[in-house]
Amino acid sequence: MKLSKPNILMLMTDQHNPNVMGPHNRYGAETPSLDRLAGKSMVFTRAFCNSPICVPSRMSLMTGLFPQHHQVYDNGGSLPEGMPTYAHGLNQAGYETVICARMHFNGLDDHHGFEKRLMSEFCNPIEYPPPLPEWQGPIDPEYGGVGPREIPHVVNDSCGLYYDDDIAGKACDYLRGKSWGDRPFYLLTSFYGPHPYLSAREEYLPAYEKYLQEDLGVRELDQKEFEALPAHVRRIICGKNAKAQVLSKEAIQEYRAEYLARITYTDGLIGKVLDTLEEEGLSEDTIIIYLSDHGEQMGNHGICGKSVFYDDTVRVPLMISMPDRNGGPVQADVQLVDLFPTLLDMAGAPQPGYSLDGHSLMPLIENPDTEWNHPVFSAFFDAQAYRPSFMLKEGNWKYVEYPGESCFLYDQNQDPEEKINFALNPAFQDVVKRLQDRMLDICNPLLIEKEARIMQAKRRYAIQGTASSRLIKERMQKRIRDHRNSWNERYWDGNQKQSAHESFIDPDVNIDPTDPNSFGQKL
Repeated sequence: MKLSKPNILMLMTDQHNPNVMGPHNRYGAETPSLDRLAGKSMVFTRAFCNSPICVPSRMSLMTGLFPQHHQVYDNGGSLPEGMPTYAHGLNQAGYETVICARMHFNGLDDHHGFEKRLMSEFCNPIEYPPPLPEWQGPIDPEYGGVGPREIPHVVNDSCGLYYDDDIAGKACDYLRGKSWGDRPFYLLTSFYGPHPYLSAREEYLPAYEKYLQEDLGVRELDQKEFEALPAHVRRIICGKNAKAQVLSKEAIQEYRAEYLARITYTDGLIGKVLDTLEEEGLSEDTIIIYLSDHGEQMGNHGICGKSVFYDDTVRVPLMISMPDRNGGPVQADVQLVDLFPTLLDMAGAPQPGYSLDGHSLMPLIENPDTEWNHPVFSAFFDAQAYRPSFMLKEGNWKYVEYPGESCFLYDQNQDPEEKINFALNPAFQDVVKRLQDRMLDICNPLLIEKEARIMQAKRRYAIQGTASSRLIKERMQKRIRDHRNSWNERYWDGNQKQSAHESFIDPDVNIDPTDPNSFGQKL
């Protein structure tokens, strides 16, 4: 049946390196579902996130705005209830808007424009007051040699690890139920995987053991390479230690093998949703979008994780499959803020009556060779950031500014691994100046830093006030328990396990309101 407007299925993951899937799979991971989708999709080979960490990046996707404009600067930030999202626009276009699981909405509003929610958030459903990033450690850490030889692979059957299974199941049930009637649907199916740091589960082991025996291109960071890194990157490597121990080849191999196993497992869940879409006869009427909130370093540049502006982290997978349209590569620089106006164009909805930072991708979908002159912007304000940092990419040049410390300029044509700082070369000062000026057109780094610190100071003040009141803590704990009971989801493990936030609001917790490091310490 042909609809007047297409259904839209958005499949989203967390922390997926775009080089681990499809035609650009550098590590040999098995991703048959995503490879199949890539074969019929417009594959955006140079798509970027607007913050290399979860919550600010996701809020840029939802709002079409850069972090300094939606003002969610870190993973504890909450999107204001009155802030429009693309879901509001899709509602106006007649869509049934449905969210299935994780979008990292902090605070009391876990819908932000969606009509329906099929599962609760993975993180504590009501983070109030939300946590604050805390920078602790040396400003300029030193090289401390090679660290531990291995990372233990732990199998843990906690209910929390079944969250993604339930997401896939709920999404498939929704597609089978056809509850939307004669309306088109927008279904956001958002998985926690392949985000690391959950204990591994039994189903990962065969893939993990297979990848562990393969050549995954691992190498250790030597002292010369370490000392050439930005101080921000060295701080991430060292944590709170004065000297940074870089990861051994064995440790990176284990980390990569487990990360690839997570991707293979998540790919299987994505395949279940795509198969159900096909089985229910919905494929010919449905646009399918696949993306992630940011990438993953996988040990490159000495980092396992995110929070940096190297391409392994700041690039994201982005594929768009349109009914009755052939796929192919799109090589223009695009970013997550572009999805807001793109979704509205797909739905035939009017664009909002205010300026967005994103631009609709429909011209590129119609013609990948369309001229596209929109620089990519990304910003980071979260943990281990002594000060905020900013990135602007234009063509082959990537400019990264660490206010008060340094700036880096990378030429991705000559130096795709981003190891040479061309900002140190006098011959390229005109490029540095041009990109600095372009960045100032988007934001004033010093002004944005001041605004971010003010907002975090306000949040700390609210936290201290809440921490000082047993009555408020008891009320918030009851609200969280009631919320959990209303969902009755198995991943909450029968309400037996407390989140870090629940220990924070426990009436028996000893909290010094003047000491942010005392939050969550039991008596």
